Amino acid sequence: VSADEGKTWGPAEELAFGKDIVCFTLMKLQNGKLFWIIEENQPQLSALAGFKPDAIFFVCRAWLGTWRSDRSGIDWEQGGLVQCTPEMGSQGVGEPQTCQLPDGRIFVILRQGMILPTQDSPGYPSVKLFSVSNDNGRSWSGPEPLRFEDGKYVYSSTSFASSFCSSKNGRVYV
Repeated sequence: VSADEGKTWGPAEELAFGKDIVCFTLMKLQNGKLFWIIEENQPQLSALAGFKPDAIFFVCRAWLGTWRSDRSGIDWEQGGLVQCTPEMGSQGVGEPQTCQLPDGRIFVILRQGMILPTQDSPGYPSVKLFSVSNDNGRSWSGPEPLRFEDGKYVYSSTSFASSFCSSKNGRVYV
């Protein structure tokens, strides 16, 4: 942490977010807390867990940070988890990108791997999923496919997305 705009730095602190993670959006919330969303690999949740030793299945977790009163660092508390079932995404959800709406809700767009149809299952389309938190990341709605205003799916490859909330009209853009 730097208390002088990056001229000098305090000692490094290890984040206790987990071992098999990738960090994504870091932002300051309207209430002053810091918000960080990460991606964790939880291979035990994969439909292939018993068959493939290197199975991957991602979930996303929010972390909420509060500056220490002496500004010496940030204390982090674990927030809510965003995840889908193996039937909804072959590798779970990943690459979370978030923005905060004017009313305080937090929107997250997520990469999802499609599920191909089989004899026993209709499959799931290749889409982006989204979730919303009404409590600064402590809990999340179940992931849903991103849709156009007419209700049709926004088809998307399994790829990285980005999002932001317009300061002019309050709408989310992906």
